[in-house]
Amino acid sequence: FQLKDGPRHVPHYGLLLAGVAGLPSSVIKTAISITSRITEKEVKRMEVNCQQYHPIQMAYRLAQRLICLKYSSQDEDSVRHALQNLKESYIDGRL
Repeated sequence: FQLKDGPRHVPHYGLLLAGVAGLPSSVIKTAISITSRITEKEVKRMEVNCQQYHPIQMAYRLAQRLICLKYSSQDEDSVRHALQNLKESYIDGRL
């Protein structure tokens, strides 16, 4: 280990510290296994949340852009062009 000034992100530093402190390797292996399962569940949960809320996020972004266009000072052709681009982006899922 090498000490340096400033913050540093070390995932599961407690497990590293446990190894340095001399805890039995079986305990550390069990902790690593549990940590891996928890991390895996968290990643899956986040993926499900992203899939679940993606349509809501797209609708929100669409509404924001429509409101901006409503109050914009652009000419009619520019607004029409922006609406067409917005429609294409929404259909393609790029909002």
